[in-house]
Amino acid sequence: MRRARFLASVLAAGMAPWVRAAPAPLRFIYPNLNDMGEAGFGYRALQLALRHWGQPFELQLAPAATNIPRSLRALAQGEVSVMDLGTSSAFERQFQPIHLPIDRGLSGWRLLVIRADAAPRFSTLGSLEQLAGMRAGQGANWPDAALLRGSGLPVVTADHISLLFKLLQAGRFDYLPLGLNEVHTLVRRYRASAPDVLVEPHLALVYPFARLFFVRRGDEARRAAIAEGLGRAFDDGSFQALFANDPVTRGSLAQARLAERRVLQIANADLSEATRAIPARYFIKP
Repeated sequence: MRRARFLASVLAAGMAPWVRAAPAPLRFIYPNLNDMGEAGFGYRALQLALRHWGQPFELQLAPAATNIPRSLRALAQGEVSVMDLGTSSAFERQFQPIHLPIDRGLSGWRLLVIRADAAPRFSTLGSLEQLAGMRAGQGANWPDAALLRGSGLPVVTADHISLLFKLLQAGRFDYLPLGLNEVHTLVRRYRASAPDVLVEPHLALVYPFARLFFVRRGDEARRAAIAEGLGRAFDDGSFQALFANDPVTRGSLAQARLAERRVLQIANADLSEATRAIPARYFIKP
């Protein structure tokens, strides 16, 4: 009698006792960094990874545009669940990284945004010692700022990329190193507030670097989902295809004309052992 009543109540709820309920989708909230939205490569790389994970998920873009400092606070407080940024040992201590580089190392290839009137000074520059006589601009929370300072290069910082362009236009610093896969897009985006800037055509500043996904410490479910899915996407070549066909990356590599540039190499002492151990097959050499 009791068993009959139990079965009746279960069937009334629409579920047979031998049918296991589907797992609830794992929810991911990704920050709308610099108002890039779903067009940002990080968002599309995360979407690809989660599709390759093969389990139910929900991927949501945070509604408000934000910058890196606010995104880091949001990640620490659980308001977003994952973000991607250039790694540093400090970030890897505070958050949990997924050690697969979604930039394939291109973020370590930096081109310099300068004012047009400074072009003659940079055209003859050929050493780090000469570059040390000028001031770089960098984001306040970008690991590159500490890296440049550690190499003896003076740095001026600001919280937002849009402000960095305004400060460069105003002459508060001399050059803004940006990843070659983003530099031309950003110059076009902020042209209205920095009409006199251009991408310097003779130099490239290069150092070992990687852009990684990060989740909160202890969030093993999301770390494992991203790591498993991203690893599968690398293994079957779909990540490489996404990267190679990204219009921003493809156009930036063509515009960079790296064969014509003088390379200034900087060591990166701030890479963790885990980042140094990432297999070479995940990186490209443009």
